Amino acid sequence: MIEILKEAFTSPAGSVAQVAFIFLGIVFLVWKVSHFNTKFNDLDKIGDKFNLLEDKFEKKFDRTDSKIDEIKQSVMVVKSFIDTFQSSNNPLAQSHSPVSLTETGKKVAEEIQLKQLVTNHWSFIKEKFDEFLAENSNPYDIQVASFKVGDLFQTYLTNEELNVIKLNAFERGYDISLYEIVFGIEIRDRILEERGITPKEVDDYSPIEE
Repeated sequence: MIEILKEAFTSPAGSVAQVAFIFLGIVFLVWKVSHFNTKFNDLDKIGDKFNLLEDKFEKKFDRTDSKIDEIKQSVMVVKSFIDTFQSSNNPLAQSHSPVSLTETGKKVAEEIQLKQLVTNHWSFIKEKFDEFLAENSNPYDIQVASFKVGDLFQTYLTNEELNVIKLNAFERGYDISLYEIVFGIEIRDRILEERGITPKEVDDYSPIEE
């Protein structure tokens, strides 16, 4: 570049116009180079901003996942509390052994015609009972198996029969799951009667260990 300038100044054909033209060319090149550098620097800054945004989103998603896990855990705790509360405060059955219907439970049993419902499906109930009952079982095991079959009452009643229970539960403000123990007690008492055992004898036995 220096040689070109010297030639321009010393050449007979050299003129101010030539020198000015060369000078402007150099300025243009310098401007172009600096312009590209500026663009690259801007791109780097944009890339940095995207990285920051990505980090922020990842942190937010992590916090959201953590919150969801906390909510799920809280729901499970509440559900467990409700289940425990219902099982220990069922207005239809007395919790002390042997488990029996309360006065309210007896009224409900009459209202839904419990005995007839169990009679209508006795074959199926006995079949499920035999599946749940282990060999060499005692009265306590009979009670446990009976309650398991009682828990399934919504699966073997007809829609018409089930609607009667749903209506009764609605009118009394009960959850329909409270009726499971009502069926379980009726089933247990029938099985025990068939075997010549009284409900009080349940207390004389402990569950058979597997």
